[in-house]
Amino acid sequence: WIKRGGTGTSDAIYGLGNCSNYKYQAFYILSDNTIRADFGNQTDNGYRTLTTTNTLTDTTSWHHIVATYNAGTIAVYVDGVSWAGTYGGAWTGAVVAETTYLRIGGLWNGANVALFNGLIDDVRIYNRALSAEEILQHYNKTK
Repeated sequence: WIKRGGTGTSDAIYGLGNCSNYKYQAFYILSDNTIRADFGNQTDNGYRTLTTTNTLTDTTSWHHIVATYNAGTIAVYVDGVSWAGTYGGAWTGAVVAETTYLRIGGLWNGANVALFNGLIDDVRIYNRALSAEEILQHYNKTK
């Protein structure tokens, strides 16, 4: 769950690993208010991103947001609904387990940390991609 403190800036929701070496996961809102999910694998020097076509500009309400990755397919959900987007990168490998630079409300890019402007609550990280049904069920149970 997130509640934005403003719009027009990049807000990192979650980061794991170092974005500068492709061994990472990242979930953030871009300055144009679209949402982006990135997954990379240093072994393959590859990455895959999804940037939503919808925007999240509401700063008055809490929103349930989720990103999943499964064999090259990324999905972003806002309040239980899947948002369409455009892909970047062609990598479709398995996500490498990373244990460094875990940040909730931040993202390490090798040079600095991007921080989230707002509030974050009830963070969950799974070792598998949740189904759309599981995401909707969690949204309905916790709203």
